[in-house]
Amino acid sequence: MKNEDYKRFGASWIATQRIYEKETDQQSLTMIFKTLQNYDLETIETALSVQLRNHEGGQFAQKPPDIVRVISG
Repeated sequence: MKNEDYKRFGASWIATQRIYEKETDQQSLTMIFKTLQNYDLETIETALSVQLRNHEGGQFAQKPPDIVRVISG
């Protein structure tokens, strides 16, 4: 991702967290963005969607390692 992707990334991450009735503060969002910055935004958004449909881990709010695991296969 590029720095210009931060706003869209944040909106996607926060929307997904809200499904689980979780909140993400700005400091945490910045750290998550930096952690996942090596991946492009579309890949991350796809991984967020896949994680929501995951019958094993999808019942819990996602964390960066969950998204990396989805991306890595």
